[in-house]
Formats: sequence, C-alpha cells, structure tokens
Amino acid sequence: MFLKINQLHTYYKFKKTIFSPSIWNYALKDFNLEIQRGDFVGVVGESGCGKTTLGNTLVGLIQPYSGEILYQNQLIISPKVNLLNSVLSLRRKIQMIFQDPYSSLNPRHKIKKILQSGLFLHKLATRKNIMEKLEYYLSLVHLNKHMLDRYPFELSGGQRQRIGIARAISLEPEVLICDEITSALDVSVQAYIINVLFELKQKLNLTILFITHDLSLVRHISNKVCVMYGGEVLEIGNTKTIFSNPKHPYTKALLNAVPTLNRNKKPAILEGEPPKTDTIYDHCIFYNRCPIKKEVCKETKPRLEKLNSREEHFSKCFFYSDV
Repeated sequence: MFLKINQLHTYYKFKKTIFSPSIWNYALKDFNLEIQRGDFVGVVGESGCGKTTLGNTLVGLIQPYSGEILYQNQLIISPKVNLLNSVLSLRRKIQMIFQDPYSSLNPRHKIKKILQSGLFLHKLATRKNIMEKLEYYLSLVHLNKHMLDRYPFELSGGQRQRIGIARAISLEPEVLICDEITSALDVSVQAYIINVLFELKQKLNLTILFITHDLSLVRHISNKVCVMYGGEVLEIGNTKTIFSNPKHPYTKALLNAVPTLNRNKKPAILEGEPPKTDTIYDHCIFYNRCPIKKEVCKETKPRLEKLNSREEHFSKCFFYSDV
C-alpha cells in the first residue's frame, strides 16, 4: 500500500475562557483511507468537516490522538512518533500547498529565501547549484528567475500560489496535498493553476490529495472521491461511480446542492444543523439530517463497508440500496 490512513483520530483541546474547563474538539474520528500511487483523490464535504485537519495531520503539523499513517508500509505518523525526530527522508515525500497564498508565504523574506530554505534543510542543494535548482522549479510552475528577488506582496494571488507549489515540489515529494488551493483566486486563474497541477502530476509522477468544496472541479480532475462529514468518512469510490450512483444520502444531498444552468432544477438545500464537534456520536452521525433514517440508525453506528466485489466503493450507511 502506497499511503494508508488507519483509524486516525485527531482532537483539539481548547477553553472558551481562562477559567472554564477544557473542551475537546473531535476533528477527525476513526478516519480510514487507502491511496494508491498515481491517484488523484478529491476530498469533499462541508466547512468544518475536518478536511484541512486531515491535510495538516498527514504532513505532521498536528499530532494525532490515536491511529497511524503508513507510507510505503512504514509508520511515519502516530501518537508515539516524535514528529520532530521522525524520519525526515520519508516525511519529506508528503508535501502540502496551503489555501491562502497570502498568509502561507513569509512577507519579510524574498522568494529566493522562501524556496531555498527547504532545499538546504534537506540537503537537496548546495551553494554552487542552488540558483540552478531554484530556476528549474520556477520554470515548472511557469515563472521566470526574476521572481527570486521579489517579496510576496509584489506578486499577484496566482503568482503567489505558484510559488507555494514550487516550494512544495522542490522537496521532491511523491504525495502532494492541495488544501483548497483555488478558492482564493479568480476563475481564470483557477483554471491556470489546475493546468499547472496536471502538468506537474505527469512530469513528476505525483499522487495528489485535492481538498475542495467545488464538486464540479472534483468530477473533472479526480479519479477517486472521499466524502467527509463531521470528521468521518461517509463514502469512498471511483469518481464516475460516486457522481452517477451515490450510495450515501449525504453524498446525494451534496450533489443535489450543486447549481446548474437548468432553470427548472433548483439546488436542494440540506436542512438541519451539522454535528457538534465536541461530541462523539455512538449512532449514525448523519441521523438528524438523513431523509431515509430508521430506528436502527439511532441505536447503532454503521461501519464503512465495501458494497460489492467488482469495484472499490465504500459507504457508511445501513440502507445504501435505498439512496
């Protein structure tokens, strides 16, 4: 298995006030996902469902509460692994491009310093060949060497995001996590960034985990879809299968909410409130908003199970055949 996330739980501890008791925020709960080499996996779900936490946990920015992450059958992240002393040569292979191209780059540093820091840290460049390396990675994202002497505030949003991409690929990763990298950009720039991403996937043989709210974009670019809700995985499957034949009511609700050009088909709004983040549910987490719920859904928590032997399609629903 190339990349495996096994029973991952990531929690945050916080206080509303200084004197109030600590409260747990259960961001990821029993998260399981297997990714094959070369996959382009789209991760979708409502705001607050844990998508960004997933990305931050994968790159080691957050220590998980329990569970493990295996990369090429080697343990790289778990509660027992010291993130600062873990195998950097392995963790370097998983890199992340952040959502905001404005805050993800240090405004006090020139682009040259931003890009070369990681190369020197991982000993991927020397003083003699650093300029050659920097120019090469800038060329991969369609930027010229004159950018190296500029500060981030001198660049446009699209240029900054491409600098973020260059910084990630400069460490020679095999897995690239894209955390809503197009959400802060204009539509025309979004298309350009996606084209750059596809070029890099082909040239560098990348495996990509693409976190987004844009279901239309996911349908166009990904080969596998992971649907998240309340920190849990509700459905995983081939993109064509998920969009044509969803087997979880939440997935169907997401697809029905996508706007279309058909005036007679209005987007269906999912009623009800999302689950509380400070609660671990011992029943189906989608129960309060589910249109096909039954008594067993309130008494027992469903498991993420494979629906048939012919394809990799999983759903966490007792009555997936009724969706």
